[in-house]
Amino acid sequence: MANLLVGFGMQNCNGHATALEPGSHFHQDIPYLPESEQKTYQSLIGGIMYSTQETWPDLAYSITILANQTVKPQQHHLGMAKRVLR
Repeated sequence: MANLLVGFGMQNCNGHATALEPGSHFHQDIPYLPESEQKTYQSLIGGIMYSTQETWPDLAYSITILANQTVKPQQHHLGMAKRVLR
């Protein structure tokens, strides 16, 4: 997971007690990420999924929810994924 933090420039970030913010919602009326940031989102989700397979099963729910948004992610999805990484 440390490699992911470095790869996404988040090695000095503060952690969170929960993977997703309680009460997180997905909004349909927010614009989608530009294609260049969609690739970032997809890479981040894939990296977290790989890292959590056997080491952090408690993150499986959060990352599964976010993985459903990989085709057309929005800006807040990227923020939610970074929160999971923290």
